[in-house]
Amino acid sequence: MFIKVPVLTVKNCNLSVLSVLTAIVMVSLFPHPSNAQLMRSLRVNLRFPPVTDLGAPKRTSGAGSRGPACSSYQFNNSTVVENIETRKIPLTALTPGNNLITTAEPQATVFVYIPNATDKNGTFRLIDIKTEQIVYQQSISFVTTPGIVKISIPETVQLQQDSIYQWQVLVICNPQDREADELVEGWIKYTPLTSEQATQIQKLMPNSLAQVRLYAQFGFWNQALVILDQLRKNNSQAQVLWQELLTYVRLAEIAEVSN
Repeated sequence: MFIKVPVLTVKNCNLSVLSVLTAIVMVSLFPHPSNAQLMRSLRVNLRFPPVTDLGAPKRTSGAGSRGPACSSYQFNNSTVVENIETRKIPLTALTPGNNLITTAEPQATVFVYIPNATDKNGTFRLIDIKTEQIVYQQSISFVTTPGIVKISIPETVQLQQDSIYQWQVLVICNPQDREADELVEGWIKYTPLTSEQATQIQKLMPNSLAQVRLYAQFGFWNQALVILDQLRKNNSQAQVLWQELLTYVRLAEIAEVSN
């Protein structure tokens, strides 16, 4: 006996198979939720989390001068000449608003804007706040200023986890009168990445803009600024993000400085 199979049944079967296949394809197109969240975070503009005032010194020179460093002194038998575009920027630390450099490693790099201080010398100091002992010190020569000077703490100096250190940059205005030195200072704190943060960072290309965004999101100022500085000379997007970051922490004047 011949039994006719309803065509509707066959169509329903095909539709069911097609629905399953479509669902599989759609699932494969979407990343794991945690990865999707990471990708969304990398597409937003570069921002730094709000910071809490912990009592650190101001990030500008204590003298509050708005002209060249040591503008009242003579050097090399000539008067320091002010640059109209930069004379309004005082000796300034490139730090968040609370002047605390957060680092994910037991070293850090301090960025300081130095006004016109060509051919002057200075000193960098790192002080353990608890013991009030100088744990590192080096001499600095300001050859090409005004501009941004970078001082890196060497690997021989290991910052202790969750301890706060005070750094100081002094511009020597008159070697015979060290009380006339101009000073800018701030704090550094080393806090290692959590295991989850480290995993997310390691998934990205080392020293990339993607890592910059994550370090900034996690609140690590040192890593974000150092990588941006390495990339910005040959990467226009990095230069834009450099300016965004500094502008966001109210350092817009310095954001325009190229060196």
